[in-house]
Amino acid sequence: MKNNFKSAKPHQPQTGLQATGGQQQVEINLNSKNDKIETKLVRLPITLIVFFYLRPWEMLPFLSVLHPSAVLTIGTTAWVLLSANVDRKQLFACPTTGWVIALTVGLAASIPLTMYPGLNGLQNFMTPLSIFLALTAVVRSKKTLIYCLCTLLFCMDCHAVSVSHTYFTGNYTDRVTGFVGGEFIGANSLGAFFVMTLPIAWYLWSELRNKTGRIFALLSLVILLLAILSTQSRGGMIGLGVLIVLSICLSRKKLKAALIFAAIIAATIPAISPEQLERYTFISVSQEEMDPSSASRIYAWEKGIKMFLDYPIAGVGIGQFSMAFGKHYRGDDWGDKFGKSLGYNAFLRPHNIFIQSLAETGGIGFLGFIMILVTSLRSAWQTIKNNNEYSFYAKCLIASAVAYFTCMLFDHHAFSTPTFTLFALLVIPEIITIRASSKRFPSRF
Repeated sequence: MKNNFKSAKPHQPQTGLQATGGQQQVEINLNSKNDKIETKLVRLPITLIVFFYLRPWEMLPFLSVLHPSAVLTIGTTAWVLLSANVDRKQLFACPTTGWVIALTVGLAASIPLTMYPGLNGLQNFMTPLSIFLALTAVVRSKKTLIYCLCTLLFCMDCHAVSVSHTYFTGNYTDRVTGFVGGEFIGANSLGAFFVMTLPIAWYLWSELRNKTGRIFALLSLVILLLAILSTQSRGGMIGLGVLIVLSICLSRKKLKAALIFAAIIAATIPAISPEQLERYTFISVSQEEMDPSSASRIYAWEKGIKMFLDYPIAGVGIGQFSMAFGKHYRGDDWGDKFGKSLGYNAFLRPHNIFIQSLAETGGIGFLGFIMILVTSLRSAWQTIKNNNEYSFYAKCLIASAVAYFTCMLFDHHAFSTPTFTLFALLVIPEIITIRASSKRFPSRF
């Protein structure tokens, strides 16, 4: 009878080459699986950036009934804290993340000690908190980082186009205004946010290799520059000047960079009106000659320091500077000094990011904010020293941070979505490095 069964071959041990090949195949499969997980996870920060920066429910009012901002904020925070796809040990190994959580806990615990106890300010702070947590928890490679940067740049381009169109068509009464990151803001804040975004466009133009991506980044640079001019913001122009100097200093080809920026400045000068030029160049230290906008900032700084001295532990309450000023700190001389130009009933803003954090959150919030700023900048600087694939990115983000916080010496967005977006972008390379040094990786979505 014919035997239809082949005899089994005796077991032979794998050679070193075979074993290595099998291990490589396993690693390839694991990396492919991890890429799919990353692609799914990155939808979260992209969705948050689009929703919080473009606020689509403003155009579709029926969505407001669903309270999308609150739902996204609470859902994101809960997911980061509870999901099996987030390795919280790796996430909180970054000092900045720990300080962000400590700041949140400190603000919540100090509410009873504020001038205006209530949850309104803390609720508003949850939006920047959720953006920070989503970016730091999800971005795990350069590919997903670029996805998020392109989304952020597109959103800011939308605001920049709107601002430039409003300015050049003359469809505004005094200065352009708009929404960014869930806040209604004025021209000075818009200028600061556009300055913050410029180095991101520069990085993407240098990093992207496909033609479409490079054209998008280059157009973004032009659009953002025009938008900064359109805001007529002196703080924005100061920030742009700082950015140009830093870019030349950090560039390997300094002469080429200087020539490029000189050409850009020469091309934009004709777009500046004589009134704008006078606004940019007229500076006086005399309060009698100083324009009301500048003089009111000094007035605001004085009142902000007084608020901190009256409530040194917890401040008047996050987001409550204007209320405290309007009801308790506006002096009798306000009407004589600024009433005609700014309006007697104007609720002044702090106009300095550090005085804002002191006045609104006291010593507790100020300490947390400063530590977040210091640790995030130190993280980016360490990335530059490591001289890895994120070094140029870190240089761009440090330039962005220095220019942005220079603008914020005359503005007030300490606890805003753009500020905490910047903090997250500064520390992402460190968190990616921490993850890469660990063998653990979430295995399911």
